[in-house]
Amino acid sequence: MVSVSSLAFTHEIPKPSINSGLVVVYDKAFDSLSGSGVTIDNSDIAVNFSLTYPVSPSIAFETGVISGFEASVDLPDSNSGTFHGKSYSTDGTLTLKAQTDTSYLAGMKFSTSVNKPLNFYARTGLIFWDVDFKVSGSGTLTYNGSTYNSKSFLKVDG
Repeated sequence: MVSVSSLAFTHEIPKPSINSGLVVVYDKAFDSLSGSGVTIDNSDIAVNFSLTYPVSPSIAFETGVISGFEASVDLPDSNSGTFHGKSYSTDGTLTLKAQTDTSYLAGMKFSTSVNKPLNFYARTGLIFWDVDFKVSGSGTLTYNGSTYNSKSFLKVDG
């Protein structure tokens, strides 16, 4: 991740800063589907922005957003197996996608002295996100006894 922020001096409250970066996301949700004829794309790049608002030299509030990202798997015709411990089978070629919406985060950052050559910090907070699983292609997917196609929504519980 690439970050840019401001410096502060002893006993001064640092100035608010805006940080941005890129995150390479590796999603292993579809890895259990690997096999002959299966193509898995489990990496994507997400962009993040955050605002840090210091209230003392060692405590700051943070808020931010992370862009959505996706992972996908292409399944060949007549494929079957288990996914998250439940059986599945395909009739026709299919693409499954796991897509996240924009995620939001909020928290606090605790830092050691900012006027030392070595600074340690810890963060605590919450992140809110939503993941949609979508089926597309010319076939149908039967998962745990329910049938899905490109017009239906797939919810996978693990």
